[in-house]
Amino acid sequence: MKKSLKNWKTIVCYFIGVIFLGLNTGCQPSGATVPGATAPGNGSMVQSNPDILTEGDRILITYAGIPQPPLPHTEQIRQDGTVQPPFLTAPVKAAGLTTGEFRQKLVNLYVPSIFTKISLTVKAEERYFTVDGEVNVPGLYPYVGTMTVLKGIASARGLNDFAKKGRIRVTRVNGETLTFNYNKARENPAYDIPLYPGDIINAPRRLY
Repeated sequence: MKKSLKNWKTIVCYFIGVIFLGLNTGCQPSGATVPGATAPGNGSMVQSNPDILTEGDRILITYAGIPQPPLPHTEQIRQDGTVQPPFLTAPVKAAGLTTGEFRQKLVNLYVPSIFTKISLTVKAEERYFTVDGEVNVPGLYPYVGTMTVLKGIASARGLNDFAKKGRIRVTRVNGETLTFNYNKARENPAYDIPLYPGDIINAPRRLY
């Protein structure tokens, strides 16, 4: 009889624990885990880090800590993810790093092979892209996280009735121009393409 009551209490406490997602009900034994609960600091959702540099970002590198520091260097991160800071013979990968990680990477490249010591800062400018042509609200829009051309067009409230949907132009910061098919991309995400900071999306007017 005592064993049956104990089992019944265990079942009731289990369901109370599930309902309250592991809140302390006084029923859980030490070390027990309620299904569906997540341990503190061990969540499954990864937040995007806005401090991570990406292709198209314009960065400012400022030098100090030496008698005649290099002039401030401004450069847009290339599509291969690199920049060419002064005094370094080879391009340096910046995309995928935070500004702090990239700063430390530069310090390691400069010291001691070029300077005995140096301090520097790395700052990324605000990220934007442009949508113009036959869209409902053309303009300059903030680049937030990872984006595609479809998301960029959606930021401008979509195409209007006069847009030539099969010949959308995407112009990269390096001058490269791509042709984008809006209808195909909506039907199949494989036809959507990445959007980078500084890109210009232009929806031309159809002629009929």
